[in-house]
Amino acid sequence: MDHIFSEDEWRDFLEEKSKLRELLDEINSKKVEMEIQQQELDKRTEGVETQMQKLKETIETVKNLSSEAVRAENSSKMILEEVKRERAEVLKLTEMLGKLQLNQKPNEKGDLLAEENLRSAASDGDFDQVRELIREGVNVNSRDPCSDKTALMCSVQNGHLIIVHWLLENGADVSAATELGTTALHYASQCHGAEAGEIVSALVDHGADLNVSDRNGNTPLHNAVSAEFAIAFQSLIDCGADINSCPPRNRDQETPLHLAVLYNNLSAIKLLLERGADIHLKDYHGNTALSIAQRFGNEEVQKIFVKSQLARKKDLRQ
Repeated sequence: MDHIFSEDEWRDFLEEKSKLRELLDEINSKKVEMEIQQQELDKRTEGVETQMQKLKETIETVKNLSSEAVRAENSSKMILEEVKRERAEVLKLTEMLGKLQLNQKPNEKGDLLAEENLRSAASDGDFDQVRELIREGVNVNSRDPCSDKTALMCSVQNGHLIIVHWLLENGADVSAATELGTTALHYASQCHGAEAGEIVSALVDHGADLNVSDRNGNTPLHNAVSAEFAIAFQSLIDCGADINSCPPRNRDQETPLHLAVLYNNLSAIKLLLERGADIHLKDYHGNTALSIAQRFGNEEVQKIFVKSQLARKKDLRQ
């Protein structure tokens, strides 16, 4: 026989039910707030997103429990038991909300804006702004969402030597590469101006790999040859860039000497030959730098090769 509620029991039940609904309304309100906050988080807050998923699952559990409680209104024992369980879930959920809020970055948008300002200042050569942002704790290795460049890459690409030094001394990752495999040294190899050589040296002094290849297999030396950046090219050679062995071959198995001949880069050809570049190494199509020079090189290129071969024969005799 079903238990008949006394007036006090019914009043207690209604009060508990009212409190439960208020708590559920509060949870739903917090759920909406958290969903809005979740949209503002990016992929770097993966840990927070995991907690958000757990939070959603808990909210769904509370909803299910609430529905079961409503359907069980004709049984006082079931209702009171469900109320107790739901209150426990609410307390647990409230605790999770508190932890989640502690783990969130309240100024996430501000951080992203500051990081963008850092890269812009590095590109523009605004040293004071770069220094101020770094001292404020802005992430020196943050990436541009489109180009994937760091502040160091931006400063190198635009030839701002002082900023390059400052960033390197303040934690910039000299080995960072974009999705295309382009490093700061690749950008340095295409620098114009007198400071190009000093930028290359600064990067190498801080551990940059002279022979690092991008996705196409091109090293900084390949870039400098093809773009005819003489100062950067000279600096890379002086710093010890490998001119013959792999990996200094691109995906077409071309050495820097192959490219120097193809681009009629006379100064690069002379320097590479003086430093012992192998004229007999073959590219993917079986061509050597010498054969390319003989077939396609202009008269001046061919003279440089002949002069180099004569000099090597003379050295062998001595």
